[in-house]
Amino acid sequence: MLYAFCEHRTRPITSKETTEYLQRTQESFCGSASNGEIYSFQLCVGSDAVLPKVSLGFDPLVAADGNYTIDANRITCYNLEGNDSQGIPFKKTLDVKGHQVLWLGINIPMEAPKGQYTSSIGILSEGECISKVDLTLNIQGEPILDHGYSEGWRLARLHWLNSTRGLDDSIPQGYTPVETDGLSVKLLGRQVRLNDSGMIEAIHSHFEEDLRTVGDSYTDVICDAIHFEAMLEGNPLEFKVINPSACTASSGQSVTFTTKESNEHLEMVHALTIAYDGYMKQTTTVTAKEACSLDGLRYRASFSEEASKYAMGFGHAGGFLKPFTYRWNNHHQDALWVGCPHAGLYCTFKDEDYVPPFVNVYYNQQKRKKPLWDNDGKGTVRLTKDNNGATLTLSTGSLDLKEGESKTYVIEYMVTPLHCIDYKKHWQTRYYHPGGKEPKQWIDDMVQDDYNYINIHHGQDLHPFINYPFVEIKAMKAFIKEAHEQGKKVKLYYTLRELTDHTAEMWAFYSLGDEIFPKRTKAPILSWQLSPSRVKKYIDRRLIPAWQHVFKKGKYQGEACSSILVNPDSRLVNFYIEGLAWLINELDIDGLYIDDTALDRKAMQRMRKVLDTKPNMLVDLHSWNHLCYRAGRISSALLYCTLLPYVDRLWFGEGFDYNMPPDYWLVEVSGIPFGLTGEMLQSDGHPFRGMVYGMSNRAQWGKRSPRPIQKLWDDFGIEDSHMMGYWLADCPVKINDPSYKATAYVKDDAVLIAIGSWCKKTKPITLDVDWEQLGLNKDKVSVTLPYVEGLQEAQTLDGCTLTVEANQGALVMIKTA
Repeated sequence: MLYAFCEHRTRPITSKETTEYLQRTQESFCGSASNGEIYSFQLCVGSDAVLPKVSLGFDPLVAADGNYTIDANRITCYNLEGNDSQGIPFKKTLDVKGHQVLWLGINIPMEAPKGQYTSSIGILSEGECISKVDLTLNIQGEPILDHGYSEGWRLARLHWLNSTRGLDDSIPQGYTPVETDGLSVKLLGRQVRLNDSGMIEAIHSHFEEDLRTVGDSYTDVICDAIHFEAMLEGNPLEFKVINPSACTASSGQSVTFTTKESNEHLEMVHALTIAYDGYMKQTTTVTAKEACSLDGLRYRASFSEEASKYAMGFGHAGGFLKPFTYRWNNHHQDALWVGCPHAGLYCTFKDEDYVPPFVNVYYNQQKRKKPLWDNDGKGTVRLTKDNNGATLTLSTGSLDLKEGESKTYVIEYMVTPLHCIDYKKHWQTRYYHPGGKEPKQWIDDMVQDDYNYINIHHGQDLHPFINYPFVEIKAMKAFIKEAHEQGKKVKLYYTLRELTDHTAEMWAFYSLGDEIFPKRTKAPILSWQLSPSRVKKYIDRRLIPAWQHVFKKGKYQGEACSSILVNPDSRLVNFYIEGLAWLINELDIDGLYIDDTALDRKAMQRMRKVLDTKPNMLVDLHSWNHLCYRAGRISSALLYCTLLPYVDRLWFGEGFDYNMPPDYWLVEVSGIPFGLTGEMLQSDGHPFRGMVYGMSNRAQWGKRSPRPIQKLWDDFGIEDSHMMGYWLADCPVKINDPSYKATAYVKDDAVLIAIGSWCKKTKPITLDVDWEQLGLNKDKVSVTLPYVEGLQEAQTLDGCTLTVEANQGALVMIKTA
């Protein structure tokens, strides 16, 4: 027997409905809507037997007097059609087993005359109509100017699922269009050249060593062409180029080259796309012209001596490059970065059907599958180094191919750094990140201590529920207005990874099946994810439980926010992007705080373009250390590398070990090799070592206030200085002991020197100062330790020798006397 009935949006059909409620039929349904509204309602279809390939057909809505018609194309079923996360339109059918809730939306024209309209909804199975429900809609009341988006109960925001905002070919601010000259491609600060075989033969970084500017000279990232080879009897097979590398697609965003080469055994087709932000994607398809047994396929990239200083990836933390051999496993280890701060290359190895794993502690629910390079355990990854530089080699091991068999290998790159570092902006941007106190105190604190950006975290009265900042709209709007009147900026916690069960659209999202909410494959890792929750009790025990928060005080005292892991490649991306545009237009926010994210590069591009509609919008990315078993053992900088062009600052984070050596700080934590700056979090960081990399901790999130060290910045005028880190060849201050590192902040008449100690003993050190480079007369300067509350007492030094406490540091001021 077939069952079909409609239900109002205010009474969502849940998974806990009774059989009596679901097994009923309804010949007609009546609803009320306003002009300009996107009116949402439900249609439930059920059957005692499986209904194959269910779809819907809509008749136009016709006014009672027959003088106005609302076209049927203004009616949509979100379960059956829309635009996917890449903006590609789709239509589909569903096999209905038991019952299926379908959510519909009607876009009511603003100009439609008020009154009663009638239509009908046809329920089709395999293209044949098997039932109908008559629809009556009364258009009445005042028009709604924002389609109903500001009132969550209307569920008009379901329309956001099909947004294509930000999918145009424009380029986010701060970047320049790609330029091609034959087989040479220029992009911001970098240049890539191909050979006739379609392989990258040169990568140049034009970023100056201090990352402040782009110059005419360059640093080679690689010292030889990248090779993709088929090995037989210990040697690479020779190929004849059939179609030389040629540009086959070009826009301001990217350019694509394709090449075909062949021999008696194999045909190889290479496609290389180079984008404006330093992203490159190489796809190589190998096809056997005859059955053959190879020693294997081999990928080889050779890095220049200068770009072979540091590395991270394949389970190895960031730091000085150390050779390794790796065999593929189920950890999230498919990427490597090799380089120096001003020239480097990130590369990751995928397949054409690559499915991104879940981030954070949810990695065990969807792990990265071993790529084709694994080849049933025979594949290897090797990083070696000699006096000329480092070489990365991937091999499949022995490989048998049948005639006509094809294998496609995908390699993605990011040429680093991604842009220059705007140090002035860095020093001027002071974050206030309250984890306590009441909103009424936040602005007063910011005014008193001169913080100019506030991040509003979820779990607070103004923003109660994770990743759904659409609840306390009136209060948030008033707070932002007051903050702006005081010259302060407001950013919101808003990311895509998990979603609160307080989402107004929860049951509509649930009706989309696995598209939004994937089902668990294993027991969650953390104990609190196994505890009883509203999600398990009221929604579905098969969903993947995520962050939970119980309100202990305030407006929501006693309530719980029990969030659910979401699918990173779903239309929820469209919902997120459209929601961001709404937050900017309606609340006037000033940026985003992103806390570990499932957003991909394309989504981040869209996000950045939306943010660019308002000046001075900032994004800071927080991550806890993913280089652990719970998260797949991948460095956070590698995990998010393709997203970093669209981020302004890093906040790495819980689990980062600030007792690690200086090279770890530089590569893994600071953000500098990617053209970014950062802040510290774990245990409030290490103030002296942090200053070596231009970092402080963050106000209100921890026990130590950064205000004393920020006061030193202001007294010195650090925003007008030239930061010269110890990693620069021309750093004017050096310490002849590898246990200490010094960074100089240079002005015309003064220098602030940040010293970090990794020495286990307290002992005196002497600064080796290049007075001529600084333009200072050593006999006419004062050298002091300025007072910094809680860190160091004021002291006048006799020359440049001072005693530094074990594993601490010092801040030294040199001024013209």
